[in-house]
Amino acid sequence: MWARIDKGTVVELTDVDPSGRFNPSLVWVKCPDNTAQGMAYTGGRFEAAAIDLDWLAAEARGQRDKLLRDYDAMIIEAKREERMGVDVIQRITDLDAYAVALLGVPQQAGFPEVIAWPVAPQKPNNEQEQ
Repeated sequence: MWARIDKGTVVELTDVDPSGRFNPSLVWVKCPDNTAQGMAYTGGRFEAAAIDLDWLAAEARGQRDKLLRDYDAMIIEAKREERMGVDVIQRITDLDAYAVALLGVPQQAGFPEVIAWPVAPQKPNNEQEQ
């Protein structure tokens, strides 16, 4: 297996010998099978690249924000059912606790590398559709 190196980072992999197939300005190095794009190549060694924690945190916040939009839709549905006479008090309480847990995700120990995502409460079976 061969890795194309650009600025000390593996940017491309191939299992076909690249000799003579590409512009000579491209740097190709024989590499172990477990090499992956994004790995660092320094001093003839392949190593996992440092994690960009800012990017990882932004991705996690984006996921959290999507889940909060889903929460908004669940609250709207519950309030609609409440207006139709369905007892949804416990579901709304559970949904609000879920939203608070989502908002607390960035404060978790280990964030953004380790995240314990809260699980959205399910609609109880005893709440009949009207």
